[in-house]
Amino acid sequence: MIDVIIADHQELFRIGMTEVLAAANDIRIVGQPKSPEQLLNTLKDLNPRVLILSTNFLSAFSKIQRKLKQRQTALLVLAEEHDRVAYVHWLRAQGIIYRSMDGPVIVDAMRRVARGELFVQKPSSDVRKDQSEVARERMESMRIPVILCVDQNPATLYARYKVLQRAGYGVLSATDGEQALSMFEAYPVDLVLLDYAMHGTADEIVADKIKRCKQNIPVVAISADPITEKSLACVNYVVTTGEGPVPLLKKIGQLLAPLSSVRSVEQG
Repeated sequence: MIDVIIADHQELFRIGMTEVLAAANDIRIVGQPKSPEQLLNTLKDLNPRVLILSTNFLSAFSKIQRKLKQRQTALLVLAEEHDRVAYVHWLRAQGIIYRSMDGPVIVDAMRRVARGELFVQKPSSDVRKDQSEVARERMESMRIPVILCVDQNPATLYARYKVLQRAGYGVLSATDGEQALSMFEAYPVDLVLLDYAMHGTADEIVADKIKRCKQNIPVVAISADPITEKSLACVNYVVTTGEGPVPLLKKIGQLLAPLSSVRSVEQG
């Protein structure tokens, strides 16, 4: 029996999945949390074989990932139709599906990832890919820049996630310096947005370690107050809290422009 948790904020989708899976005698839903907090509590008591995770839960992904590492749970990402982020690569998920999927497709996806296979579905398509096709898609998707956002406020992280995702970036989120450094080492991050009012690991220590690890990765500090000269030496740009998304996105584009040029040359 394949135990599944469906973590999604949309009630209609959760109800629909219940009806779809009622006909599958080898799959059962053991939890349907509608918020990241509920999911974390659910994972304390349950050990599912498959977790279907909405991208709306990614603001808490670093905490969710810790729970998954303690288990043998396959991650199946539920993406929105307009998503262009390479979740299979960036989140090390076993598969990605979209809300436009047909019932048989999601059932097949659960069974395949439960067996340890990869599953990738394009929007409005039920075409299954073999391993070589998945590998090629993952290589192509690496062209999408990934931004690591670090802030102690989950609501702020979620707001930044939505802005950056709509702008076409892949987004990873961390709520403290320890998580940020762990994710920075584990994933191919292209730029870091670092809140300079965090608790725990000192902000300048995080920025300094990031620069020591990968000096070419831009670090953007977000702060309501002036930061120290020592901190300025570890960041590429400082954004004042409350400036809004437009100047931030403009600066991110400028900082990532050299990366785009390199990729264009590689494509040529």
